[in-house]
Amino acid sequence: WHERMFGAAGRGVAFLDDSAAVQSVLQGDLFALMPRTEGLRLSAASEHIHMAELIGGPPPEIIHCLSAQGDESEGLTRFFEVLRAALRDQPGVECLL
Repeated sequence: WHERMFGAAGRGVAFLDDSAAVQSVLQGDLFALMPRTEGLRLSAASEHIHMAELIGGPPPEIIHCLSAQGDESEGLTRFFEVLRAALRDQPGVECLL
């Protein structure tokens, strides 16, 4: 996807894995590519950051949870309850559990 959008020679200025670092360097004509959830969070936290969704961007990320077949333990059940509650109010996230 990256090569199709930016070409084989497309290189970033920096690769940051800390949103505080991204916030501190975004200025002028610089931009950052990040997951939608993080973009929503950063743009809501700062009036100087604007989020724009990419047209033809990468496909949605699907995160799978694997457990042992037949595992219906109380701990696993409680984990899914807590996870559903946490994801329910997360903008940009669809929970399929």
